[in-house]
Amino acid sequence: MKEFDKAYITFVFDDGRMPFTKECYDLFLTYEMPICCAVIACKVQKDTELFSVLKDVEKTGGEVLSHTFNHNAFDKNSTVSDFEFQLKDSYEHLTKLGFKINGVIEAGSGGAEKEANYEAMEPVTKKYYKYSNAYGVSEQYNKVRTWFMWNTLDSVKSIIDKAIQEKEWIVFSAHSFDEISKEDMIEVLEYIKSKSEADIDVVTWNFIYENFGEFV
Repeated sequence: MKEFDKAYITFVFDDGRMPFTKECYDLFLTYEMPICCAVIACKVQKDTELFSVLKDVEKTGGEVLSHTFNHNAFDKNSTVSDFEFQLKDSYEHLTKLGFKINGVIEAGSGGAEKEANYEAMEPVTKKYYKYSNAYGVSEQYNKVRTWFMWNTLDSVKSIIDKAIQEKEWIVFSAHSFDEISKEDMIEVLEYIKSKSEADIDVVTWNFIYENFGEFV
């Protein structure tokens, strides 16, 4: 991966929960910042409102990523057929719905997913995706996400300051406004906006891939 020329921040919101996803989309659109939505594929077709919001996310420069087919997380007993189902079927399902799917975000389940056979999983992932935060597409995208639920507002600001100072890429994540209040999210976006565009930018996961490298 090429060196970063400034700090980059990516926001990934998991599961496609409503109305949280729409509220995040509307909020970030106000700030002219893109979001990434990691969605459970089987959920999208059933929820017409979610489908519409995700289409708007893509139209306005955001990104939709797979979050497996039904969020049944892998574990030590998962087989290649399990990997094919969760990774292939989610990719094909979302693609048939008209989304441009380049990446997949890991579905977790209390840590059991860390015991899955990633060596067997990697060839399956590579058939369908360019990048993943955990499913073995490439080590440079094996990205530990920063969860709002484990951080105070002050610590989030400190993480942003460090990213600017060291020219890092940071990924912030949440499932709902139970993990970060809407008011605090607004303060985070205001804090980013107060910084120079030469020092920090909010981008999608695909922006990082397209501009700073892919796996070899």
